[in-house]
Amino acid sequence: ILYKVDKEAVRRSGMMIPAALHGEIPDYMTISLKGRRAIYKQELMMLEMLARANWERPIYMAITVGSENYLNLGDYFMQEGLTYRFTPFNTAKLDARVDSEKMYDNLMNRFKWGGLDNDEIYLDNYTQNICSSLRRVFMHLIRQLLKEGKQEKAIAALAKCETVISPSVIPYDYAYGDLDLAECYYQTGQKAKADKIVAALADKSVEYLTWYLSLDEERFHLSRENWMYHLGILDAECRIMKKYESEMSGKYFRAFDELYDRIE
Repeated sequence: ILYKVDKEAVRRSGMMIPAALHGEIPDYMTISLKGRRAIYKQELMMLEMLARANWERPIYMAITVGSENYLNLGDYFMQEGLTYRFTPFNTAKLDARVDSEKMYDNLMNRFKWGGLDNDEIYLDNYTQNICSSLRRVFMHLIRQLLKEGKQEKAIAALAKCETVISPSVIPYDYAYGDLDLAECYYQTGQKAKADKIVAALADKSVEYLTWYLSLDEERFHLSRENWMYHLGILDAECRIMKKYESEMSGKYFRAFDELYDRIE
């Protein structure tokens, strides 16, 4: 499907125009339907909105929506916070997936945070998982800021994340990208804080691996795939420590070898 792009409307819209375009906006937006056998009502609605909105007002997709609902439009998304903005640009090819200016303003100034810094508030497992994904949103912003050489803003965003999403309320978890967050701390020269996160993650991996090894032979055999998964996580954590010359790396590499040797 080809949509003719109203270039002046795009400029008026306020969306970020990728630097790689050097101010030149493409004539058409191309949507591939390759591999599709049908288009359903909700997808027709999305196409109709894109056809008629003409970029006069922003159209967003929540980050919590599954990629199966993107209608092959994921490559045109630009993240501005907790949403992806539809653009007429192939942001994947142009390496422009994050509007760091808008996202920084949203996370640092406009969004209201409350409760995730209070140890006395109970959060069930489901709520903790949702809140852990909010920390990942910060991580995406911080990595983009570092990529753009905006070190001071990256450091400020790291501090804000730690303040509004306290690790004592939402513990660090590898599954939600917190190893990447630790690497951001290393890259901004905050080695002690990075070490603290990686140690928390590695200790959790060691606990899981040790527990699996406490099972009887039959149950361990049934859980072997999970055991290998956590061993792979511990290996990734050890490699990050080694990459940034953390003094802890020797301790956890030894723990890795000892745990691995127990099933040899």
